[in-house]
Amino acid sequence: MFFRKNPLRMLGGLAGIALIAATVWFAYQWLGAGVRSGDTRAGNANPSSGAKQSGAVTQVKAGQGRSEQARAVTQVKAGQARAGETPQPVRVVTVKRGTVHDEIRQTAALASTRVTPVYSWLALIVRDVKVEEGDAARAGQLLVQLEDEELRLNAEQAAIALARDAREWKRQQAIYAEALDERKEYREAKFAFDSNKVQQDRAVAERNQLEAVARRTTASFQENLVSQQERDDAEFAAAQARFQEAQARLELRRAREEWTRIQALDVRELIDEKEYTAARFAHQSSRAALALSKLKVRQAAIRAQADGVVTERLVDPGDSVSPNMRLMTLADLNSLEAVVHLPELQWREVRPGQTVSVRSEALPDVEVQGRVKRVSPVIDPASGTFKVTIAVEGSAAGQVRPGMFVTIVIRTAIREGSLLIPRQAVLGDEGVRYVYLALEGTARRRDIRLGTVLESEVEVRSGLEEGHAVVVVGQHRLRPGSPVQVLK
Repeated sequence: MFFRKNPLRMLGGLAGIALIAATVWFAYQWLGAGVRSGDTRAGNANPSSGAKQSGAVTQVKAGQGRSEQARAVTQVKAGQARAGETPQPVRVVTVKRGTVHDEIRQTAALASTRVTPVYSWLALIVRDVKVEEGDAARAGQLLVQLEDEELRLNAEQAAIALARDAREWKRQQAIYAEALDERKEYREAKFAFDSNKVQQDRAVAERNQLEAVARRTTASFQENLVSQQERDDAEFAAAQARFQEAQARLELRRAREEWTRIQALDVRELIDEKEYTAARFAHQSSRAALALSKLKVRQAAIRAQADGVVTERLVDPGDSVSPNMRLMTLADLNSLEAVVHLPELQWREVRPGQTVSVRSEALPDVEVQGRVKRVSPVIDPASGTFKVTIAVEGSAAGQVRPGMFVTIVIRTAIREGSLLIPRQAVLGDEGVRYVYLALEGTARRRDIRLGTVLESEVEVRSGLEEGHAVVVVGQHRLRPGSPVQVLK
């Protein structure tokens, strides 16, 4: 009834059915002739015909499942899109093999191993400063001279006082010695000591001689050159000499004790105790005063305690200084250190003596060599790291300076024949890394697994082979299947 009232709609419906049937037949014939291979006829089709073909494919494949229909349509569209794209200009680099150094990179600040602050011992005025910042100083070199005229006068005065007190002390000692000589007991004790000392020396010489004879006689007896009686006589004589020596030593000890007792008699029995004691005390005090005055004169001339370079100067002539005031700083620029803290997983990879490369952004063309000086035997439980001390010494240390912020590279292993590509060729994030290859004029994506990251290259553990052409310029504009034009 509806079509009778609307004959035009009926004719339009019949025409649509006929058009659909013709389209289905055409799509069937076209797909059977190799539409999936993306020939030139599909590339010349316009977007409207592509839409009709897509609909035809969907109807023809209805009996084979919707998943197969979707894949077929996607391939047709991809083939049409690639055929219509303009080739992207790119530059490529061939994957090569090379040597990879496993490295640990850290940043740290260099510091001198020996920094020597220079202090003042006295409260005086600075008379002269002998060095400037940057000057090299040797151990013992004069750095700062303080005003010392008063100190020198004090030292001269102390020397005069010492000479006076020394004369008085010698006079009192002479009086004491003369009084001792006048004592009969002293003379007798001294004579006994001297006599026993001579006797002991004679007994020692005789004992040495007889022991030598006894050794020779024993050796001759063992060779059957002398009789046993002669050997026994020689040994008896040596034993008797040892006994006489022991007696002489005992007598000498007694004589020494008696003489020491006589010498230690109370001075009051011989001379005036007050004069003797006062002279001795005055002499000792004057000697100490002179030593102190000379020490202050030396302290007024402030000298370098070790070799180094003046890194800081804090005083000028005319400045007033006080005890324990820092005047300047010396540093050894030929021995530098840097301390880094590495994760505990790398503890087995680092050991003393390993080669270290040190570079600074301030000196981009300079690379100095150092070594691992110390590795801490313990792990910090709070941070999970261990301390490593890096040493830069000798001529290498002269190319950098304390305080520089440097990049430290510790080489832990060497691998030959590793696959290497430029770093700029790698795309993706930390989860998935990939590159584009230029194969037969088409960009092909390859997921890769990276190894060691070098300064300008990266190691590829899997995903590539030697000789592959990796895109290094223009890769950010590519997608899988994009046509590419390799620039020479």
